[in-house]
Amino acid sequence: MVGGVALAGGAAWRATFVALAVCLAVTFGLSGHPGTGRLPALGLLLDGFHLLAAALWVGGLGVVLLGRRTWLGGGEADAGAEADGGAGTDAGAETDAGAETDAAAMRLVTLLPYAVAVLVLTGAAQSWRLVRSVSALDGTTFGGVFVGKMAISVLVVVVVIAASAAIRRSTLLPARRLLVAHAVLGVVAMGVSAGLVGLNPDERGPLQPAAVSVQQGTLSVSLVVTPAVEGANDFHLVVDESDAVTPTAEARLSISRPEAGISEVSIPLAPDGPNHYSAYGVSIPQAGTWQVTIEVDRADGTTATLSTSVRIAG
Repeated sequence: MVGGVALAGGAAWRATFVALAVCLAVTFGLSGHPGTGRLPALGLLLDGFHLLAAALWVGGLGVVLLGRRTWLGGGEADAGAEADGGAGTDAGAETDAGAETDAAAMRLVTLLPYAVAVLVLTGAAQSWRLVRSVSALDGTTFGGVFVGKMAISVLVVVVVIAASAAIRRSTLLPARRLLVAHAVLGVVAMGVSAGLVGLNPDERGPLQPAAVSVQQGTLSVSLVVTPAVEGANDFHLVVDESDAVTPTAEARLSISRPEAGISEVSIPLAPDGPNHYSAYGVSIPQAGTWQVTIEVDRADGTTATLSTSVRIAG
């Protein structure tokens, strides 16, 4: 309720609760995912804005739905004021206080879409900082929960924008229903987010090697990259030539990623059996599709050049 009280209360309350919100945001960030992974300072900054937006959203929604609801009830306050018109200055003061509260509630309603937008964007950026690539979301519990959370978050944003627009048009009954639906979706989204905090974003599940084959005439080459993820990998190249009776003289391998500005990088292959060449612990600096160039020196003195590609996960 920090965000709602900060806007609806007096100056002292606002200062106190804003300071409390900032302290809580920093404390939570230091104890979870935000302080880990790449760029931890960015993670803490994103988490701070995320939690402050959450405070404004939950607090504002609570004030709107659970506080003084005359502005959302279609004129109940005006009817009550007319019935008590002769009650004197106390009734007038109460009416003024109610009008002030109603104005604060209206300000909160107009801020809710912005708070939810900041909440969704910072949450998405935080998760992206941890997983680093779309491929890392595939086949992991963290990725599945994250995608579900984002789908619910989109619905939350759409509903709160519709509710805010309905209130500005003074269509109060649809606005009330939309705000209740928004609150229900928000509870679901917070539950999913709570589950996401306890998951490991680096959990990839079983690693699958990348295996490709390419052929040129009677020459067939098979390449296996294990585990085919960003970082250290093993390369295994097997050459098969159906009409050759002697082993291949030599094989060379290079990889490149032109779209990322990475020119050809030579992979130091070493013989590992007849027509089998290997390289161990080769560092691949980033995920994505890599172009592969293979040169095979045949026993007859000719050289064959073959091209293919492999997909490296994040």
